[in-house]
Amino acid sequence: MSQDDLQTLFRLEYAAARSGTLKFWSDYLMRGAQFQVPEQAVNELFRANLWHTLRLPRRHGGPQAGVRLDLPYSNFAYGQQGVPWPINQAAYVDYMLYDLRGYHHISAEELAAIFRSNQQANGRVGGYANWLVYTPSMMYAVAQNYLLSGDRAAFERLLPPTLKALDWCLEELRLAQRDEGPTKGLVRGPLNDLTGDGVWAFNQAYLYAGWAVALRRFQRLWHRLERSADATCPCVFPVASACDSA
Repeated sequence: MSQDDLQTLFRLEYAAARSGTLKFWSDYLMRGAQFQVPEQAVNELFRANLWHTLRLPRRHGGPQAGVRLDLPYSNFAYGQQGVPWPINQAAYVDYMLYDLRGYHHISAEELAAIFRSNQQANGRVGGYANWLVYTPSMMYAVAQNYLLSGDRAAFERLLPPTLKALDWCLEELRLAQRDEGPTKGLVRGPLNDLTGDGVWAFNQAYLYAGWAVALRRFQRLWHRLERSADATCPCVFPVASACDSA
């Protein structure tokens, strides 16, 4: 911290600064969906969970669109730069905390930031452990964001990288169909740092259920997507008809 910053900090009137900070974050929490149960400790935990999550992003710049965000999921064992755990941020924070409580614009911004910083040229979404589940979990989170917000403009901004992720997942599923025996159709990939590749149920759940749910919701909410004329963003949504009865 610079000397100027230190002097600014020293000049703060503690009681007023504390009161203003509490009001800012309390007002932020009150704009979202509320959760109240008889056990006060549960209510406080629920508020604290969202409060700490709202404070997590590290912004490199102002509030403008496309600014770089660090979304480390508060995991100090792996550093605080970039997005080391995309599924933790996309599914457990952006969907389960933000979207389910009405903070859809925050969720959409963070999903876009994850794609910008983590998506590879072939559509796969990488991260610290390069888990297979990162890529299908992004499709799932984008679908949930649109389902809950109805924000078509945000959906259209997220659609190109989502379709790239979808193409990568579908190719992995096609390759898995070549296997024989009980693992036929199961995609091998890493789940954690110690055990290497495997046919983990966590990965399969997002690869099959995740992309199927995403496709159904895209098709239902936007009625029917036509094949894009942009060759860089091929639309593979005709596959959705295969999962309509799933």
